[in-house]
Amino acid sequence: MDKLTTPTRQQREIRAELGQTLGNFHPGQLPYPDARAAEPPARRRNPRALIVAASRIKTDPGQVRQKERDPSSERIQDLAKSITAVGLQQPPGVRETADGMYEIVYGEGRFVAMTEVLGWTEIEVMRVDVEAENLIWHQLHENIHRTNLDPLDLAAAVRQAQAQGHSLSQIAERMSKSETWVQKALTVSERLSEPAWQTLAASGERQAMDTVYAIAQVPPEAQEEIAREVVEKKLTRRETEALVETAKKKRTVAETPKRSGRKKKGKPYETTLRTAAGASVTVKFRKVEVEPSDVITALEEALQSLRQGIRSAA
Repeated sequence: MDKLTTPTRQQREIRAELGQTLGNFHPGQLPYPDARAAEPPARRRNPRALIVAASRIKTDPGQVRQKERDPSSERIQDLAKSITAVGLQQPPGVRETADGMYEIVYGEGRFVAMTEVLGWTEIEVMRVDVEAENLIWHQLHENIHRTNLDPLDLAAAVRQAQAQGHSLSQIAERMSKSETWVQKALTVSERLSEPAWQTLAASGERQAMDTVYAIAQVPPEAQEEIAREVVEKKLTRRETEALVETAKKKRTVAETPKRSGRKKKGKPYETTLRTAAGASVTVKFRKVEVEPSDVITALEEALQSLRQGIRSAA
């Protein structure tokens, strides 16, 4: 029995060496000096990322952002400085076309900055699977939620979406905006005169949507003068609205015929509109003098209330 349980000298030496090894072991110690080289990379490259020659990329002429696309514009110059300083953080999105080219879906400003300002001949892009009819939604989301899209460009884009057969509620849902917000954009696209539009566009200043909407409320022949004053004096939204109200009152006074004797009090304004389907809508005001723009605004507000009521009932 003693012969079986008593360790030999060799066994004692092995146990001693093993004990010494275990005593010196540290859990954080790597078994081999170069073991870190086998660690996986920190991230994988997006499989949709491509390096494409700039000559194979074309811009979309129908891009919703029409202002500040020139390489010399302040926006493009700032983008070029940012890319030089910190690199390209978000590659432009492109879709492959039938001719083997790539058309920009979003990020045109970055593309112009890299190719026309910085002179890059190859750029990184992100391939996007989108059909031509859905391009406008991708561009609107990019420009509205990532940057501040000019209200003039926004108005034109919303008008384009409506022309494609989309309703007000559909546009609002796709853009994650309220119907009131979309309605203002449509009103600007429909009622802002071309001279006023050009005055605002040529200023290089991005006006608030409410400011442009206020200008669109006055008669077309008065809009250019108001737009010019807004640009030259850098008026705020409230100042613009006050200017519009003053212009409306002046026009009402100028068009009111002068009568001798005691002024006769007129009846409150009332008008009935009829549709091709035979329906009729009557609009009444408490005041006597009413501008056509006041009637349009009242109808728009009534439609908005009706839609909200229908949604609440559903």
